[in-house]
Amino acid sequence: MKKSISTLLIMFVSTSMVFGQNFCSPVFALGCFNWNTQYVSVSNLSFTIGSDCMIWDNTSDTAKVNAGSNYNMTISNGSWCGAGVWIDYNNDNSFDTSENVFHQYTANQMNTYSFNFTIPSSIASGNYRMRVISGWGTDCFSPSSTNGFGPCGSYQYGNYNDFTISVSNTTSIEWIVLDDDKTIYPNPVSFELNISNRDVNEINIFNLNGKLLLSEKNPSQKINVSEIPKGSYFIEFIYGGNVVYKKFIKN
Repeated sequence: MKKSISTLLIMFVSTSMVFGQNFCSPVFALGCFNWNTQYVSVSNLSFTIGSDCMIWDNTSDTAKVNAGSNYNMTISNGSWCGAGVWIDYNNDNSFDTSENVFHQYTANQMNTYSFNFTIPSSIASGNYRMRVISGWGTDCFSPSSTNGFGPCGSYQYGNYNDFTISVSNTTSIEWIVLDDDKTIYPNPVSFELNISNRDVNEINIFNLNGKLLLSEKNPSQKINVSEIPKGSYFIEFIYGGNVVYKKFIKN
């Protein structure tokens, strides 16, 4: 297959990282019932709990973020619960104390915790596990709590949910080789970008600073880019475990 070398720098975005299976799990001796996380939002992720509050594996729900950027996160829970959040930044399949990004307990029957946190600029592009815990009568972090604490602790009432944080780090850049068979046209484009290859699982469009502007899974052959401002962009194709990029211009 013919290859062409891009004359521009492009960020690497790891999309094939598989989480380890040996994460520990917290225990909630008396169940979750009304003592649970009801809603979580951060970046593009918006999660509402279903009928079973003990379904914890939500790693198919992904928040796309940029290294070095600040994000607001909201957690709503019920029945006198605090909240704790951890992100496994070093991907060692455990949540260290230093990886706690938030913990708080407010003695209200219903709580909405809203806070800001920054993705460290040193974090490499890739997928990382984020754990959200709602625990009755605890900030989920302080060892002084008699009702439970920690990402893998023993709690009385509560629940937890694991999500995926997908980090893009624009400082991780090199020359890369692009596959010519992922053709896009027209280029420059005004309204619709056509994709000639139909076996693409996902496309993502970034500006030159690495900010995600558009993301589609199982995209159609025509991508509407009419809302994107004029300028130069990269489109990321994900297919069969591979990732390739093309540059295009919006006019």
